[in-house]
Amino acid sequence: DWTKWTDTEVVFTTRQVTLNSKKVDLMVNLIEAEHKCGVNQTAGLCVHQAFEAEMTPQVTSCTPNRGRAGDVLTISVTMPVGWGAKVTSDGVSVHIGEHVCPNTMTVSEDVVEITCTVPEIEASTLPVKVRVLPLGYGKFTEAAHGTFVSELIVDSTSPSTVSTGGGVITFSGAGFASNPLRHWVRWRSEKTGRHFCSPISSSYSHLTCLMNTFKWREDANDQTDTVKITLWDVEVARDPLLAFGSTMTGCLRWNDHYRSTEVISFEDCALRCLSLSDCESFDYRSRYADCRMSRTSFTSNKDNNDQKWPDCRYYELRSVANPYVVTSLSVSGFAFAGDTTPNIQTLFLSGLGTDQSARGSDVPTTDTGCGSSTDDATLGAGNSGCCDDKECSLGEGVCSNDVECGGKLACLTNACVWSYVVGNSGSQYLDKC
Repeated sequence: DWTKWTDTEVVFTTRQVTLNSKKVDLMVNLIEAEHKCGVNQTAGLCVHQAFEAEMTPQVTSCTPNRGRAGDVLTISVTMPVGWGAKVTSDGVSVHIGEHVCPNTMTVSEDVVEITCTVPEIEASTLPVKVRVLPLGYGKFTEAAHGTFVSELIVDSTSPSTVSTGGGVITFSGAGFASNPLRHWVRWRSEKTGRHFCSPISSSYSHLTCLMNTFKWREDANDQTDTVKITLWDVEVARDPLLAFGSTMTGCLRWNDHYRSTEVISFEDCALRCLSLSDCESFDYRSRYADCRMSRTSFTSNKDNNDQKWPDCRYYELRSVANPYVVTSLSVSGFAFAGDTTPNIQTLFLSGLGTDQSARGSDVPTTDTGCGSSTDDATLGAGNSGCCDDKECSLGEGVCSNDVECGGKLACLTNACVWSYVVGNSGSQYLDKC
């Protein structure tokens, strides 16, 4: 990579080349340049000693090899004899993937000690590149030191307990992507079944999503579940089928570990496969709306057989062949609780006609003989015609087993107390049955 270019000089730094390769070829506008360099050389290719193994900086350690933003990497580089004195702070750079890792350095003889602070990087496994000028990029003496894992971490969940019907949840931690649609969040338990969390927003340190149980169940109360968060390289939350790569005509034979019928599309079948913790592939037959899911795949098991059904289409998770397209973790201790679940006691529908609650803030009139606010009528087991055409007045009457008491709504218990409320959405009767 050239760093400086003038009419008389080209300054460049090398990437990774075959060591002990001495020759350098220079081309300008695809025209090979004649140059004179090296001992007793007047023309031809340049002999450049920087490509010698002994002239390459040796990265002897880089720790830790995984972490989050704010962690400090400590890197040791051994320079060729006599080259340590030529190293300056401006000539040292560290990259994690394409991300600059701000650094400081010290030199002791020919050993360069570098510390750099990890920037915000979404969860992924990336190469570490250390360049020490004037010689160039260093070679890691151990391959394990040459990569860094930016971790997906959840420090807290707020709230940790929500309604059995779901709720908006924020996961705080590290490693989330800036695009919320790349996150796939699901949880599963014996009582609540399989459910998803629709991403709303995200940043490196936060992920907010809407959890919805879809099927509310009484026995899900106070059920503690494990939530799995997966970060893909594609917008899986927008289209689950993007998580599947290899596709072909035909189906796996004798590997139908899960089956769903009346599945309307390939996307729906993909959604069901992603909801399972061990699904690797699925087959879908449009003519039968049949979705069959498997814990294996053609990539992970070469002995699998094809059904050879021409109307069947096979899809396989991309992560089977390339695990690096996805990063995931599980968070335990998330609970659905009944005491945070709203309960709909009575459904009140405002309509037209004689229902006084539909008349804005007007106080309903009282039929003759039905009492008043100071002379409450006791309705007993029925309304005795008092409220057939008009509502009973505020605070009027005690209803018992009266299916038409107070706006023709069913009282849930005896001794109903009615109040008249004017709010932003209009006026209405509220009961305390």
